[in-house]
Amino acid sequence: MNKVYFKGLGMLNNMMDLIKEKWTDEEGAGVIELAIIILILVGLAIVFKSEIDGILNGILNNLNKNIPSI
Repeated sequence: MNKVYFKGLGMLNNMMDLIKEKWTDEEGAGVIELAIIILILVGLAIVFKSEIDGILNGILNNLNKNIPSI
């Protein structure tokens, strides 16, 4: 691609190069993927909150019954 550097077009070409560089940059992709995974896990925890509470209450009740008091 031939670049023409006139007074106004030089800045435009520099901005276009910067935009192209940032568009193809994948440096933050890992952070975004991690954030999406966390959002999915939080969403699942909210949806299945009552089931999770029931399981945890059952486990704690079994522990309280099976462990003799001191």
